[in-house]
Amino acid sequence: MWTNRSGKREALFSLVVERAFRKYTRHFRLVTRLIERTINQHGQLLLLPDIELKDWWTSLMDAEAKVIGFYCDHGKQEQFHSEFKTDLDLERLPSGKFDTNDAILHLGMLAYNCLRLLGQLGLLGELAPIRHPAKRRRLRTVLQELMYRSVHVVHKARQWWLDLGKDSPVGQVFAFLKQRLVVQTAVAFGSSAPGQNRWFDCALTEGQGVVCQSPSQYGKWAKERAAEHGFKVNHKPFGAQN
Repeated sequence: MWTNRSGKREALFSLVVERAFRKYTRHFRLVTRLIERTINQHGQLLLLPDIELKDWWTSLMDAEAKVIGFYCDHGKQEQFHSEFKTDLDLERLPSGKFDTNDAILHLGMLAYNCLRLLGQLGLLGELAPIRHPAKRRRLRTVLQELMYRSVHVVHKARQWWLDLGKDSPVGQVFAFLKQRLVVQTAVAFGSSAPGQNRWFDCALTEGQGVVCQSPSQYGKWAKERAAEHGFKVNHKPFGAQN
């Protein structure tokens, strides 16, 4: 397959190569990209064409462009492995028991996903501290900006508060993350007369109300909606005491 533009021709094709070792014969797929340039990136005409040839050995049967895209993301995957080993300090597993190491890896995966979610939501928007533009933040950056923060723990009116300070650069980020991540089942009762409908407002629907005939019907609906999003629903009315 040839693709053309001014001063550049690119071809993608596959070859099936046979290799023999002792009594065994195997067939391998070789994906090749051939690029011929007669004009460089500055618009200068070349006296001799520049030929670029790259090969990828693969067992995938996808299209050539898709296979090359997979291999081009190898560097990004190595960055994820590096964060998992260095930032979370899981390069060396603590035990000689497979079951123990399996539990540690699962806990590490949970911590990794939580920190990644906090970084994507809180450190890439307009409220994030000033940093260079990026599509994602390393876990080390998330830990330094959000986790390693000095706060004043306040217990008042039977509630616990984290006081970040008046001029904290991440105060708005914490408020935004709480609004996005904390899921509460808010119940707003309408008329309590028998036989009349009641409006229930659930956080999972992002503020959209749903008319239910009874709290039991609401509970069934909320459980189904929560299961779709991976949440558990507390059927106790919002603001009820323990």
